Amino acid sequence: MKVLMGNFKNELQKLFMHPKYLLFLFLELLICLLSMLVNIAVIKITYGDAAEAAAGIPVNMLYTASLMFVPAVVFIAAGDLFSGELYDYSLQVLFVRPISRMKIYVSKIMALLVITAVFLAGMFVSSIIMEFAVIHTVENSLSVALYYALNFIPLITVVMFASFVNQFSSSAGMSIFLCAVIFLGIYALQVFVPIAENFVFTKYLVWHILWAEQSPVIKLVQTGIITAAYDIMFFMIGYFKFKTLEI
Repeated sequence: MKVLMGNFKNELQKLFMHPKYLLFLFLELLICLLSMLVNIAVIKITYGDAAEAAAGIPVNMLYTASLMFVPAVVFIAAGDLFSGELYDYSLQVLFVRPISRMKIYVSKIMALLVITAVFLAGMFVSSIIMEFAVIHTVENSLSVALYYALNFIPLITVVMFASFVNQFSSSAGMSIFLCAVIFLGIYALQVFVPIAENFVFTKYLVWHILWAEQSPVIKLVQTGIITAAYDIMFFMIGYFKFKTLEI
């Protein structure tokens, strides 16, 4: 466990040493600001109530975070930790250390999960700041915080997916491209092939909707089982490929 945690801290440090991730955090704030300004402009034209637009920013931004922004950051981070390190021979150096490949793989996934949580929380904080700046209060903050926490669960699948895809490329740029193309392809399948809608993991990235609509327990359990199945599948195949990687 000590070796695993030590490598996890090392992997996390690698990510946060990159200035681009601080830039991405700033970008989150900027996205929230621009979204709020657009919403206020539209609302003022139609209804004239800017407060209504600001009050909806945290939930609206949750869709943006879950479906676009956070997955994009995960794809980039996974490329840095897997394909990028294979390309610059950092991974080969790590393999000769007295640590199993399982612990290396798990520690990298743990680092990706942390950065996922950080950027999801960053979107929450940014949107709350925007809401408070306009209406000087925060409406339903506990419910919104719960929705953000719930949406972290399906984003675990995005981390597993990105880690899995990275085992088939030795270039960070190519792995990011593959992640994005496959992710968008699966999402398009969900939209255009109704029979596949309930069986693709992208459908459940906005898991908070099921809770907001007070869906039956059986539907929540079914969703949890499908999400867990994807997690296990992506992890097992990804780790097997990582374990058999030749250096």
